[in-house]
Amino acid sequence: MLRDIAFEFFIMIALGIFIGYIIAEYTDNNLWIVVFLLLGIFCAFGRLFKMIKDYEKR
Repeated sequence: MLRDIAFEFFIMIALGIFIGYIIAEYTDNNLWIVVFLLLGIFCAFGRLFKMIKDYEKR
């Protein structure tokens, strides 16, 4: 369970940074990295709460 949570956090945040970096390279605006990093963190917490809710149902 703990490994799944860590994996979900890492994937969401890394994906956000990666997408933000790609957009930042094309637009020459590094603000996109921060925006997608925060979006990745938000999605990671959303997945965490969903995993906790699913775990409590069992």
